[in-house]
Order: sequence, then structure tokens, then C-alpha cells
Amino acid sequence: MSGKPTKRNYDATSRRAAAAATRERICAAAETLFLRDGYARTSVRAVAKAAGVAEATMYLAFTDKPALLDAVILRAVRDNPSEALDAIAAAPTPDVLPRLAASNAALMKRAGRLIALGESASLMDAELRPFRDQAQGRLRTAFRAIADRTAEHRVH
Repeated sequence: MSGKPTKRNYDATSRRAAAAATRERICAAAETLFLRDGYARTSVRAVAKAAGVAEATMYLAFTDKPALLDAVILRAVRDNPSEALDAIAAAPTPDVLPRLAASNAALMKRAGRLIALGESASLMDAELRPFRDQAQGRLRTAFRAIADRTAEHRVH
């Protein structure tokens, strides 16, 4: 034997899974409270209680209440049956607008109330504006790609 201690590999898979499950529980509780009580009347303490976690855990998972609302909106946008905008942009030109309309309808059914809540809350809470601006920038970029794609195939 060399006398050197053997370095063990640390596998954090289960720890990451537990953290993701906790974040999911927090987001689900926050979504319920934000939609029921509004952004301003929903406290981080109330979300922690509803999610069954300590308030300190909330701040480990999300830096602040605006970051929590952003995560809740992103979760709703992600967890819906809408089609990805890049897939729509790659579709045959005659299919682009009908697919975009169907995708947007599915997205708004799942996330519309949360997006509207985020928009109105950003008028009162300046810390929400960078999240809103980033989301709107991503949306403009995606819609620009769709507009460019359809413009390429316009019949003159």
C-alpha cells in the first residue's frame, strides 16, 4: 500500500433530485398562492408554510420573491402542451401561423394568468422588471425568427 488515502467519488445525484423536488414543491405552492392572493399579498413565509419547508430553504432555492415568481412563470411556460417556437419556425410556411396560434392558445391556457400577474406585479416591483425584460427579449427573438422564416417564403 502506498499509504495515501483513497479519494472517494462523491455522487450528488440524490441530493440534486431532492433539491429539484423541493423547488418544484415551492413553485407549486407559490403558484397557488400567487393566483389566489396576488403577488403583493403573498409572502415568502406563506409560500414556505404551504410548501412545507423552512423560510431559510426558500432563500436557498430562490434569492428573493421576484426570482420565485419568475421561476413559477417559467415552470408554467415549460409545463404545457404548446409546441416549441423553434419547431414552429422550422415548419412548412403554410403551417407556421396555424401552429403558432394553436401553440399560443395552449400556452396561455396554462400560463396566461401567471404571465398577466407578472406583468402587473412588475409595475409595482422594480425588481421584477429585469425578469420581464429577459422574457420579452426571448419572445421577440423567437417571433423574429418566425417572421423571417415566413418572409423568406412569401409569394410575390
